[in-house]
Amino acid sequence: MTHRALDEAEQICPTTTTRRLAEGAILVDVREKAETDRLALDVPNVIALPLGELEQRFTELPRDRDLVMVCQVGGRSLKATYFLMYQGFDRVANMEGGIVKWAAKGFPVKGDLSTLQGDEQGARSCCGAAQKMAEAACCDAAASGSGRCC
Repeated sequence: MTHRALDEAEQICPTTTTRRLAEGAILVDVREKAETDRLALDVPNVIALPLGELEQRFTELPRDRDLVMVCQVGGRSLKATYFLMYQGFDRVANMEGGIVKWAAKGFPVKGDLSTLQGDEQGARSCCGAAQKMAEAACCDAAASGSGRCC
């Protein structure tokens, strides 16, 4: 991850997230325990740290590893990303679209996918053909190592 000014959080897609995980990044899931009990990301290196506990527990997170923040659709994790940036973390990014987009792309989850049913459909069809073309281009870019994705 690149060093960024405090006012610009890095936003990455699930495809880029999987590449970062393969390179040693840690996912930090800021959803509440009840949410992660129903449906969780099925990958190694996931830390469950609910947003409501982040202010008290952020010192448990490593500063020497890339962190990718995730929630249901990306809003809470973006707040968590900015919070950590404010605390001096410079290796932190937000996964756009959250677990909804992750699951819609077919990445591994464990639990009840039906809890995402309405949101997952919206993630798949939000922008029609233009969105599909952008996703294909961004995923090609991510595969080539450029790092920026949809």
